[in-house]
Amino acid sequence: MNKFCDLKAVIWDMDGVIVDSGPHHFQSWHNTLDQYSLNVSGAQLSRMFGMTNPEVVRILFGAGVKEEFVSQLCEKKELLFRAAIKESAAYLPGVERWLSAFKQAGIRQALAASGSQENIDTVLDALGTRPFLEKVVSGKNLTPWFSCWRRSGWARSLSPSL
Repeated sequence: MNKFCDLKAVIWDMDGVIVDSGPHHFQSWHNTLDQYSLNVSGAQLSRMFGMTNPEVVRILFGAGVKEEFVSQLCEKKELLFRAAIKESAAYLPGVERWLSAFKQAGIRQALAASGSQENIDTVLDALGTRPFLEKVVSGKNLTPWFSCWRRSGWARSLSPSL
């Protein structure tokens, strides 16, 4: 038996678990909104943290804003986010040690994140995390979020009851 008892697998989240991406998201929002001369405080953005980008845009620009504008603004914001996090991504304390320990113990690891696949790929590549992970799933377009694991089949390979 390994030192992790009966642990078969670990499913990591990304934002706030593997990496603190919050500051990068806030900065990319500020940089994007500056292009539209929209000054939003950090406190205002904090209240919207966890909302989808389109939800934030509709709150800031009004519910009647055109879908094309929403899509373009969101894409600008995400491009700025990926550029910023690519340059300065860092594991949260202890994460790299746990990733290594689980891998050495033969414990399967995966990542499930609610962000876009592009954001996930950027962070994983910047950190060099891929060798630790057997599966990576974006739940961006899935509700409820956990359904991404049911649909992937990975969780069922661990336990048929999932």
